[in-house]
Amino acid sequence: MNITEAMHQLRDLQARSPSLRPAFILALDEAAELNQAAEAGLDAIGIPSLLATDESGQPAVAMPELMRLLRTLCERDLGLGLGYILTTFMAATNVWVAGSSEQKAQCNALLAAGKKISIAYHELEHGNDFAANELTAQPVPGGYLLQGRKQVINNIGRAGAVVLQARTSPEQGMRTHSLFLVDTQLLASEQHHKLPRFATQGVRGCQISGIEFEACFIPDACLLGKEGFAFSYALTAFQITRALLPGISLGTIDSALAITARYASQRTLYGNNLLTIPNVRAELTLAWLDYALCDNLSYVAARGLHTVPAEMSVLGSLCKAQVPLRMRTVLKKLALVLGSRHYLREGEAALFEKIMRDYPVVSLGHASSFTCQASLIPQLPLIFKRFNTPREDLQQSLILLFSPQVKHAFTTGALKLTSSGKDLLLHSIHYWPEHVGALMRSQSISQPDGDLLLQRLGMLHSHCVQLSETTFAADEYQAFETVQRYAWIQSALATVGRWCLDSTSPFAGDVNYLVTCLDFVFSQLRHCPFYPDPKVEGNILAYLQSRSEARGG
Repeated sequence: MNITEAMHQLRDLQARSPSLRPAFILALDEAAELNQAAEAGLDAIGIPSLLATDESGQPAVAMPELMRLLRTLCERDLGLGLGYILTTFMAATNVWVAGSSEQKAQCNALLAAGKKISIAYHELEHGNDFAANELTAQPVPGGYLLQGRKQVINNIGRAGAVVLQARTSPEQGMRTHSLFLVDTQLLASEQHHKLPRFATQGVRGCQISGIEFEACFIPDACLLGKEGFAFSYALTAFQITRALLPGISLGTIDSALAITARYASQRTLYGNNLLTIPNVRAELTLAWLDYALCDNLSYVAARGLHTVPAEMSVLGSLCKAQVPLRMRTVLKKLALVLGSRHYLREGEAALFEKIMRDYPVVSLGHASSFTCQASLIPQLPLIFKRFNTPREDLQQSLILLFSPQVKHAFTTGALKLTSSGKDLLLHSIHYWPEHVGALMRSQSISQPDGDLLLQRLGMLHSHCVQLSETTFAADEYQAFETVQRYAWIQSALATVGRWCLDSTSPFAGDVNYLVTCLDFVFSQLRHCPFYPDPKVEGNILAYLQSRSEARGG
């Protein structure tokens, strides 16, 4: 089965299955129970098998297509997506990166059987400080003895296997921890036990608990890759998950936008439709602009895995740092439009209240948005230093990155721990004026529109130059401000690139829309209010209404 077939079957399941109706989802959320009926329907499609590797040991599907499918799966219920497939996806990426052919075959068999794979990095006392983790794997003849505990693990109570990080050396440094792929059926019952389930504010159906080991033996064959390389493997696998998970999470934001747009179009207040109120129109428009910029950044990150894999240590972290935080802002704007409705756990907007509780897990889980911001800081000085160095084959590289018609294989071996100062997206500002000039010469856009766009691109170039001249110390607050400016500029460049080279993107060819997106970014960089052009505002609201009607209830 390919992604196209899976998407068709998924849409059919969403249309006909009672288990994916809002009332059913909300009832299970109240009870903090798994949606077993929905999971059975997804199993029938065979979605987990799409995470399998092929004969060469590489992922069998394209990353942008995988992101699009899992994003669709998460539209109705982010908690369902997290419990059913996203945790397994996070675990599988470690096998993609570090697994032997036998371990990849083991993983493929688990996926084909619809088994869950948990991932156990975190220890509650140490958060994202993995080097401080205390669970040990003591080498013994034929294997290792596990001693200690891991907490806040999704699905550990029903997992067929777990990717486990454990200390294999008492020394300090980068070679102290290792990764293991452990078949849970092989664990001696008297040497481990499951810890109580955690209650959570959101994603309440997810079964999040922990596991404790007491001199629990695992065989040598469980070791993923080389002993002592857990951090290297994790940082490599994170480049995949950080690139895709933010874009996947936009599925539930799609639903929030649809719920709000539908409510606003149907609601009468003060004798008129809610959409006649200027503040309501503005909040919806600003929410969409924020969403669109993040959607474009996510699109670039997914394609980047195929086309600029050596730069994903930056692009993936950038996506995880920016998208979840901006979408939490979007939800706040939508809540203002819904008013008191967003606070109710029943009625037409009840699903929105669940989305508000569920979504923060995106910026908290696995590696936080703050951690991703921090990981960008050491790489920015070299990126800025190389900003004005001409990049060879810039046009062709950008066509590979942005054009959906261009296919390029993804291999995990091409991922690097640092980008070595390479940043195609930032460098793209040197090319876009040339592209716009070509559009003007071919009369694809008018002279006035082209001049307007060139003027905005000039302003964007000035912001890029200012950014590249920034100096900061890594331990100063200014460093995080620089990361935030960098994220806004990169979101703008992703939007320009998609507008120029992806004819399937929303509002492709609409110069005023692109100018509005850029002006919105400039307002964020200057920390000043933004008031959208009324004509563009009207087009965006009409588009939102048409999308909400197409999605139905």
